[in-house]
Amino acid sequence: MVFNPAQMPVVNDVCQANGQTYQIGQQWYMTNQGYMLICTCEGNGTGYYSCAPSNNPANERCVYEGQSYTVGQTWQIDYQGYTLTCTCVGEGTGRVTCA
Repeated sequence: MVFNPAQMPVVNDVCQANGQTYQIGQQWYMTNQGYMLICTCEGNGTGYYSCAPSNNPANERCVYEGQSYTVGQTWQIDYQGYTLTCTCVGEGTGRVTCA
C-alpha cells in the first residue's frame, strides 16, 4: 500500500455552536437553561467543545441573537416598529432586559 496524503480525508478541526465557528482553544459564552456558560473549543477532529458554569461576575456576558455583551452594556434593537434599548443585566444567567 502506498501512502498518498492527497487521499486522506480533510479534518476541519473547528467547533460550531449557535451558528458560529470557533478555532481550537477559542472560548465563548452561551446560555443554557438559564445559566451562563463559558465554552472552549477542544476540536479532537470531531468539533467537540466543553462548557462549564461561568461563576466569575467580572467575566459574565449576555448573549442576544448571537452577539456577546458585557454586563451593563446597552444596544438598540428594532421590535415591531419600535426602537428598544436593551441592557445586559447578567445576574449569573446572562439576563437581558429591553425597554
